[in-house]
Amino acid sequence: MIKEKHFSFKRVRRLLLMTAGAIIFTVSLTLRFRLWIDTVIAFILLQVLFFPVFLAFLESERLGGRLNSNRADSYRFLCPSFLCVLLLYFIFSFLPSYLVPVMIPAIWMTAASNPAVGAAVSVYLDLFLCMMSECSIYELACYLLLSLVGVLLVSWLERKKNRLSISLIIMGISLVMPELFYYFATLERNSYLVKGGAVCGAAAVLFSMLYFHKISGQAKAEKENNFREIIESDYPLAKELKGYSEIDFLHAQNVSKTAYQCALLVKANPDIAAAAGFYYRLGRIEGEPFVANGVARAQANCLPEEVVQILAEYNGEERLPSTKESAIVHMVDAVIAKFELLDKDTLSNAWNHSIVIYQTLDEKSSSGIYDESGLSMNQYLKIREYLVKGVTLL
Repeated sequence: MIKEKHFSFKRVRRLLLMTAGAIIFTVSLTLRFRLWIDTVIAFILLQVLFFPVFLAFLESERLGGRLNSNRADSYRFLCPSFLCVLLLYFIFSFLPSYLVPVMIPAIWMTAASNPAVGAAVSVYLDLFLCMMSECSIYELACYLLLSLVGVLLVSWLERKKNRLSISLIIMGISLVMPELFYYFATLERNSYLVKGGAVCGAAAVLFSMLYFHKISGQAKAEKENNFREIIESDYPLAKELKGYSEIDFLHAQNVSKTAYQCALLVKANPDIAAAAGFYYRLGRIEGEPFVANGVARAQANCLPEEVVQILAEYNGEERLPSTKESAIVHMVDAVIAKFELLDKDTLSNAWNHSIVIYQTLDEKSSSGIYDESGLSMNQYLKIREYLVKGVTLL
């Protein structure tokens, strides 16, 4: 695992956007409840004290690979989800006591991140809403428990076969919980809360059925889609590579395309191979040391960690290829680089074409550079034969 040494402006920008959203949310709620200016300042100060801790926690979860198993997460999906949840809570401030459907944002944030982040955001927003509306401790307890239920239910919602049972649980808890905590607070019953709880429960069920899998799927697909997005010609880093050298850009496209097909051949991950192949020479933009500069630039642009790992293994200079995808990219890059050095007349002969590939790859393989990659001899031979017979390398 490559240690992250550089800040990413993409991540910093989105963290600042979440901070600004939290402050705007706080000020909006204080205006909504017509609080005195000194109280407004006190709440903003509370945000200033709390939010850096929350952001540090968020970074810790990301670096630990616990946000959808992605250390390179740029918060591209989490940031708008958080801002939408803030807007939901502002809308909730207009609802009657005990009848805030807090399970919806709890489920949303958990699906967009993980249970720890979902619980942290839910507790934080429940507390802020109740402090500003001066609700009773029982109403706060009701919201906290409903939010906790929402967070806990996410793991079951992942399985579509659990939809009916989860819907019944959500409805049952939404019906009983407001009435129960109102009774704790007043020692009286309120049938209105049962009807309101049914509406809140129905809203939570509807959200879970219609949107949960979309949110969860989109959060998980962000990483996979990122592999394809970063090699599009209009991606900023790809544009920068093209601006640096048209020759290197064409080389990158050729390696990416060929590595993708080779990965399919041996059942490796073709998207990782394609993305890593495209940026394999990224360090050249900055100059020597190529490996360190390539890794730094990749991290600064939030490239997937699998790609960063392969760039750290560039040409086997500092680390040997540790995955099949890394070995594939190295093989393809070595062969295409050799072809680019030779004149077309030499390569026009089919025999010369094959000899160049055999010599280049066998020399690399005999040095032991692929020994730690998990690439079997059979897979190596399949890739070699494909490069000889199945693809145009220039």
